[in-house]
Amino acid sequence: MLIQPKKISRLKWLQQKYHNNPKMEELRDLILSCGGDAVLLPVVEDDLDKLLDRGLIYDPIDFEVKLILGEPCQCHRNSANLWEANSDFPNRVLIVTGYGLTRDSDGIELWRQHTWCFDTLESKIIETTELRKLYFGVELTKEESEKFVWEN
Repeated sequence: MLIQPKKISRLKWLQQKYHNNPKMEELRDLILSCGGDAVLLPVVEDDLDKLLDRGLIYDPIDFEVKLILGEPCQCHRNSANLWEANSDFPNRVLIVTGYGLTRDSDGIELWRQHTWCFDTLESKIIETTELRKLYFGVELTKEESEKFVWEN
């Protein structure tokens, strides 16, 4: 696919937005090694060490995606609600937080912060907003999930 000049300048801008933090650059490189054109990183990534140490790729080719739609653009809250709704079944539904890969309208494949759930019994990604091409994230422990729910 031929990328037009306007897209090239946007892609260069996205690739330069990394705050001169070596660990953030390491995270960017790790995520991009899975695919995509750029990662939209926040100024502060609260889960930086967890993502670098325990981050996993979730490919919809390997795991079926179950769509349980929640509120649009509220993936963190939707996933927290889903985890709470399944709290009677410990370790059945996990919160996974990290980044999801989608193609923008201009053709750039961009990783954005994203949270979803994982059904351990059925080995399925549970998506609450819109389907992603790929997912990269960390499965939260029970304690981390409780904190995540409280914060979201």
